[in-house]
Amino acid sequence: MRAIEQAAIGGGRVTGAGLMEQAGRGVVEAARARFGPLWRGRSAAVLCGPGNNGGDGFVIARLLVREGARVELFALEPRGARPPDAAAALRRWQEAGGRIRPLGESGAGGHAVVFDALFGIGLGRPLDADLEARVRASIGAAGAPVWVAVDAPSGLDLDSGRVLDRVLPASLTVTFHRPKIGHHLADGPAACGALAVAPLDLDDETDAPPPDAPRLVGRPEGLRKAGGHKYDHGHALILSGG
Repeated sequence: MRAIEQAAIGGGRVTGAGLMEQAGRGVVEAARARFGPLWRGRSAAVLCGPGNNGGDGFVIARLLVREGARVELFALEPRGARPPDAAAALRRWQEAGGRIRPLGESGAGGHAVVFDALFGIGLGRPLDADLEARVRASIGAAGAPVWVAVDAPSGLDLDSGRVLDRVLPASLTVTFHRPKIGHHLADGPAACGALAVAPLDLDDETDAPPPDAPRLVGRPEGLRKAGGHKYDHGHALILSGG
């Protein structure tokens, strides 16, 4: 996915900041389509990580305020270095009057919805007990009735579908452009809840996956000829680990 985005950016079709705006808008639209505007006039929490997934969270927070939500934004590294596009999204949030609070600081609680933008496809650390405790401290012991994950529930490895230590399970996971293999394997389906795909402005040329990339198999084809035998349609070799 990163290679596809970089190819589109390098070709001048889009900018990284533009894709981030599209992603944040897509998450809000997908959540609204499934649950309605349940944040309007109510409290919402947004959890932001240090990377571009957190940048999507800053966009989401700004859009929620525009739609009438009271937003509490908690950042894993409030003063840490960020990729340029995420840093720009944070500035826009702050210029709009938004406040950034450290993850683990006690929040107001009673949120109608939580948006988890801590970690995305580039998960590089497990969601350990300390980090989970910081999330719970900010959100409150009661949690929230609706939990929306941005790209992936934090703690889920999208390359394997495995939970790394522990996970923040979602009611809805909104990913971008295409589902990832980890959404469908192992722990993925249970952790993700419902899955929605938000479109991004990426063209077909940059979208072509490399030849060795895994592909999700759709519905099987019907019979190609009456009386066809199983050996008429090729062979499959399946290698499976324990």
